[in-house]
Amino acid sequence: MAKGDQAISSEQLEKTADPKRILLAINPNAAFAKKDKATRGSRAAETLRSIGHEVEELVEASYIRLEEAISRKLPDADVLVVAGGDGMMHLGVNRAIAAAKPLGLIPAGTGNDASRILEISQDPVVASLQIDNALRNGSRLVDTLRITGEGFERYAFGMLSAGFDALVNERANIMHSPKGPSRYTLAMLAELAQLKPRKYKFTVDGETRETDAILIAVSNNQFCGGGMRFVPHAQVDDGQIEVFVLKPLGRAKFLSIFPKVFSGRHVEHADLVEFFRGTEVSVEASDIVGYADGERLDSLPLTVKVMPSSLEMLV
Repeated sequence: MAKGDQAISSEQLEKTADPKRILLAINPNAAFAKKDKATRGSRAAETLRSIGHEVEELVEASYIRLEEAISRKLPDADVLVVAGGDGMMHLGVNRAIAAAKPLGLIPAGTGNDASRILEISQDPVVASLQIDNALRNGSRLVDTLRITGEGFERYAFGMLSAGFDALVNERANIMHSPKGPSRYTLAMLAELAQLKPRKYKFTVDGETRETDAILIAVSNNQFCGGGMRFVPHAQVDDGQIEVFVLKPLGRAKFLSIFPKVFSGRHVEHADLVEFFRGTEVSVEASDIVGYADGERLDSLPLTVKVMPSSLEMLV
């Protein structure tokens, strides 16, 4: 359970006086789907209906078809709720911003980093009650990242990965097992065999720097990869974005530091990690495809601009 779950009272199970039309999009390929397809999404739908909301469940065979269906149906709904992991959160952010609708999340993925920072319960019933509570008592405005390239634009909630972390995402997304955060750990260990620094040029609020680095990440969320605290001081509602630079290092040093990333103690290695803060960041490097919220985007260079209070989250 996330912090605050105990504060949910029995009063929230009573019928709402202000029912909403909720479009609940369920990812059939999320981590839960293999064992019991759409169970968490369906449980969330049942809970929201029992409170009095009108819920339309939306399931499609592919991510692309699901996004197209959301685009068609969302204008007639009051609220978008997505059931899945950080990839579904990414889809939800883009559709909710485009339609100017509030967004709710039922965690049902592998990493669940968005739900971690937003303190959303992993229990679909409790998460549904958190959504209803926000509809009754007020939601939360959070920042998003607008990522642009050549003929490309996408919004993200968590982090743009642009280096070793993107390569790990690439590998993890094609792995069928194991499930859960350990998949990212194994993908990272596999990529270590090819660990090497790249030449980067990055610009933060007009100030350009060039450096060799293992990775550069541009972040709105402190978590990535299933609980790794890449940027432990990042906040999702401060109107700022954080740039994390990991300087060149060998495999042995990497392995000695890596366990600390889950607690955020890797920041103690000031000789190897560097942080910058701003509102607009561009990143250039060769042979790197950027990832955001675990979703494949486009090749660098990419530009990231913070969009303060641009998303209404039902938390």
